[in-house]
Amino acid sequence: MGLDAAALIIVDLQRAFCHPLGSLARSGLDYRAAAGVVAPAIRLVKAARAAGRPVVFTRYVLTPDWRDAGLLAEMSPALRRVNGLVRGTPDVELMPGLDPRPDEYVVDKQRYSAFWDTDLRARLSRHAIDTVVVCGVTTNVCVAATARDAFACDLRVVVVADATADVDDELHAGALRSIAYGIGAVIQTGAVVAQLQRVAAEAATQTRGNPMSDGAIDIVCLPHTPREVAEGQVGVDEQFMDKVRMPADLRRGVTMEDYVTKMDRAGVERSLLVAPRCGDPRIAHSYSVPYERIAEHCARFPGRFSGVAGIDPSRIVEGVHEFEQAVAGLGFVAAHLYPHWYEAAPDDRRYYPFYAKCCELRVPIMMQIGHCLDYQRDRVLPSVGRPVALDRVAIDFPELTIIGIHLGWPWTEEMIAMCFKHQNVFMAGDAYAPKHWPAEYVHYCNSWGQDKVLFGTDWPVIDPERAMAEVHDLGLRPEPKRKLLRDNALRLFDLR
Repeated sequence: MGLDAAALIIVDLQRAFCHPLGSLARSGLDYRAAAGVVAPAIRLVKAARAAGRPVVFTRYVLTPDWRDAGLLAEMSPALRRVNGLVRGTPDVELMPGLDPRPDEYVVDKQRYSAFWDTDLRARLSRHAIDTVVVCGVTTNVCVAATARDAFACDLRVVVVADATADVDDELHAGALRSIAYGIGAVIQTGAVVAQLQRVAAEAATQTRGNPMSDGAIDIVCLPHTPREVAEGQVGVDEQFMDKVRMPADLRRGVTMEDYVTKMDRAGVERSLLVAPRCGDPRIAHSYSVPYERIAEHCARFPGRFSGVAGIDPSRIVEGVHEFEQAVAGLGFVAAHLYPHWYEAAPDDRRYYPFYAKCCELRVPIMMQIGHCLDYQRDRVLPSVGRPVALDRVAIDFPELTIIGIHLGWPWTEEMIAMCFKHQNVFMAGDAYAPKHWPAEYVHYCNSWGQDKVLFGTDWPVIDPERAMAEVHDLGLRPEPKRKLLRDNALRLFDLR
């Protein structure tokens, strides 16, 4: 059993089931076995965190009228009579000692399984999880349902026998036998902790030998290998390359191996690799890079790249479905939009189904804000990305994390204004060499906007070695610089 790509799922260790005043006890059932597994669960959480493995907490949470309870109202009328599991009551609070950190996920569920009608599968996929360690209550119901659905998602399952409990010993034992027979491994807390300690020790050794373990996160990187160049998937012509003085060797493309070496020299730990979708495919000079190709690059270089899915509003139904598969199936961490390629500002309603899907999947969207250049002489695109166009989007989708890339230039102050107005709007300093960043943006990074800014290159536009060297020359204070280069990206893209 290996846990180096595992996540720990703590199932329903909340007051409802584990406290003498919880609804389980108030409905006449014995809560003591459930209360007894809180301590081993806390031990597992500590071990998982020390090993750098994700921890997920689930809670059974219902509306006051139980309208979202489904058949639970028929199966457990006693719980309903005592007003159990209701949102906003002590019943749904996690037990003391099980306190989620800000970067840990809490699943509020309305059915037995933590996977039912939640984005848990997508989140685990984004972290390349292949194994789930499950504990909590009750063994026969929510633990078993979660374990079975994890198995159906092609995840290896480990259930921790002495960190799960039921209201009846026979139900507990029977559920464990059933899981061991056809779902996964059933082992004890001590064995799981020992495995996690080995993972922590191996990670510590790798970190000491890896100078990139605390490096920058480049949030905008385009594939620019000889294949993309040969297949016309770079979106620019020779005239544009001349205009931006692109070196001759770069015009031929750079292999992924060589680019990773370049990242190493620059001090870039991870790049978010975009699968761009650029224009209606029925129109000449439009192009795209397949999601699957980006996923292959991510798989070849674990921990160095994360996929970002370009969106195409010319194919809304098909495009939304493909985008969902990229996140849930391929582990992509965000959406990407080029508004100018579709000649429609960011607040155009054709994008709204994609925005809604981002909210559902809980992933951010980045989009080019500001003007666009004449990338191809035969098809010059309009500049439609004024930052103020984000105003309506941020109002209509307060749950959506919106990142305006390319500085919003030449309307950088307007972009800053959108970040200031809206809690869910952020901006990135990519596509422009840092030594040319507007003074107002540098000041924003170094002071009142330090939590709202991210670093990017828009490779191949800006070389990461140049970008990193010039960021270090900006004179940023240590904490704001770390947020710009790393911490804000880790938080917004849910990276680990």
